[in-house]
Amino acid sequence: MAEAPVPPAPAAGAPIGAGSVLLALLAIGSAFLPFDMATSVLWLVVWVATLFAFSGLASSRATGVPAGWRAQPGRYLVIGSTLLATVLAIASQELADGFARDSAREAAAVCARDGACPALPAGWERASERAGLTARYPLRYSRSEDGQSFQIGVEHNLDNAFFVYGDASGAVTERHWDRDAELAAEAAAGD
Repeated sequence: MAEAPVPPAPAAGAPIGAGSVLLALLAIGSAFLPFDMATSVLWLVVWVATLFAFSGLASSRATGVPAGWRAQPGRYLVIGSTLLATVLAIASQELADGFARDSAREAAAVCARDGACPALPAGWERASERAGLTARYPLRYSRSEDGQSFQIGVEHNLDNAFFVYGDASGAVTERHWDRDAELAAEAAAGD
């Protein structure tokens, strides 16, 4: 029986492959996920696995043995953890936005029935709450001074938010706020 040919190993100091660049991008992307208990554990796993994967990559470059020819569970751990954390963050954000919508509909119904918006939505103990699956997004309720309108805001991160507005007519409207889009629009209007 003939032995399978072994491909030659690249010379020491070979260039980093596209897989390693993807690994780094996934690890960097995890830094932008909301930092809460469940996602922080995944965040930690991603960064520890990234360190192990890059240490394996560095040793493979030093020895000339391609990293892909050795078992590198760190890469799969980074990819899997990042994907799981991303899915959980998206699900958490959708739950928080849904909670804001539901609270706004209930508050708008009270506004329409009573002619004035409630001091707090039903089920809220204070003007700020947290909602979500794993990442708990902050929600804020504010009512106008005359009591005829209100706003519920969900802070997704520093540059993005979701707002639901309601008034005494019972109407509810939504708006996504994006700082980058707002700055671009201001820059375009100034030109």
